[in-house]
Amino acid sequence: MFRFPIFSKDFIQTPPALATAEAAARLDIAGPNRIDTSKPKGLALTCLLRLMNPLVAILLFAAGVSALTGDVPSFVVIAAIVLMSVILDVTQERQAQNAAERLRERVSLTVKALRDGQSVDIPASELVPGDVVLLAGDLVPADARLIEARDLLSMRHFSPARPIPQKNKQPSASRHPTRYAA
Repeated sequence: MFRFPIFSKDFIQTPPALATAEAAARLDIAGPNRIDTSKPKGLALTCLLRLMNPLVAILLFAAGVSALTGDVPSFVVIAAIVLMSVILDVTQERQAQNAAERLRERVSLTVKALRDGQSVDIPASELVPGDVVLLAGDLVPADARLIEARDLLSMRHFSPARPIPQKNKQPSASRHPTRYAA
């Protein structure tokens, strides 16, 4: 087993566990530990983006040519197909966004962290900078600096030529060994 040196900005050893009050204060400052999901685009913007699709633009151009040449039946058919395609795309995108949001709300990840000197289960969204997280398994719930590791294997970067995790070498004291949430 290798113990990593614990560094802060001034190379001073950090406390082994945060107090609950300190964690609450840091949560107020840093905010919850979750990936920000952007607000869904408005209906008009979504439709406009669909109309800017090159294939749809070609069909709209063909509909315009049909209208200018007086071929009304072709214009109506092409315009109806484009309209149905845009409505279907927008509807499916909205349903997928809603389903993803519902799934995100249902799945709540809990982690073991040290608070007040004891191991407690807390929601991953309540992790704050300075929390000591006890990792077990292959999920890193937040960006973290390693304090202690035993038989650690990780993907340092994605490479099709090296799909198998590599055993980590003992780092030098000048590096801050970190792992990032995936």
